[in-house]
Formats: sequence, structure tokens, C-alpha cells
Amino acid sequence: MIPDRFRLTDQVAVITGAGRGIGAAAPSLLEAGGSIVEVDACLQAPNLEPGLPDL
Repeated sequence: MIPDRFRLTDQVAVITGAGRGIGAAAPSLLEAGGSIVEVDACLQAPNLEPGLPDL
């Protein structure tokens, strides 16, 4: 459960370097109600997948 003061409803997070460790934050940002855009300069990034599982 996300406390109201940490809700991200109507907010967009741009995650740069998403194919590396910081991309692991994406599910938490979605759970908090935000929308995300994942970006990584490396097309072969090991952790960057075309979609995230439904929460």
C-alpha cells in the first residue's frame, strides 16, 4: 500500500538507463499510480524488455 503523500497519480517518470539497475524501480512507480517512460542508449541492454508485467 502506497501512502497518499507518495502517490504519483497523473505524474510521468522518465527512467534513463532503464536497461540497468535503475529500471528495477519501474514496477514500484507503476504501483504508486504513475506512468513511466523507459529509456536506454544501449539497444542490447540486459534488463530492458518491451513491456512490464501487469501489477
